[in-house]
Amino acid sequence: MLERTFIIAEIASAHYGEKKNIIKLAKAATKAHFDAVKIQIFNTKNFVSTFNPSFKILKKIEFDFKEWAKIVEDLKNIKTNFIAEIFDYESLLFCERLKIFNIYKISASCVYEKKIIEKILSLKKNTIIAVGGMQFNEIKSIHNKFLKKKINYCIMIGHQNFPTHLKDLNLNKIKFIKDKLNCTVGFSDHVNADQKL
Repeated sequence: MLERTFIIAEIASAHYGEKKNIIKLAKAATKAHFDAVKIQIFNTKNFVSTFNPSFKILKKIEFDFKEWAKIVEDLKNIKTNFIAEIFDYESLLFCERLKIFNIYKISASCVYEKKIIEKILSLKKNTIIAVGGMQFNEIKSIHNKFLKKKINYCIMIGHQNFPTHLKDLNLNKIKFIKDKLNCTVGFSDHVNADQKL
């Protein structure tokens, strides 16, 4: 018998730097009966080079920690699971102080950050590990770290190209990783909703 799929609504940068949009989207996701709402909390200068073309874009939509603290106070009135996607160590420590996140997601850009991994392992919280772009032996290595600590985790596969073309999805990866590692596997969908089958 299959377990029910846990469905996450990702806000990511869809708030366009507007606080009211985060609350609006979180409420809409809850009303639509998503199991959780995922937000991205980051300090751009900690994970993106100033020479990167995305730096200015990310900086423009970034909230500082004081702003996030106010936003989270409003989010606490919404009854759902909140997931914080981590992009830097400083943001992880901040998120833990907010006491609203019962699940963390390690972004694909942070799976090689030893300091972040070790801290999350020490917290022993439910964790989603994004493995887009990783080789199987690398996925197996991080899987073993979480398995050893007996932490509830999910290997999240997906693609680094946005939007993802249907022909590139290769959903067979879900079964492959599940069979090889005997763990929970998720899929991060970045397909253009307007793309026809």
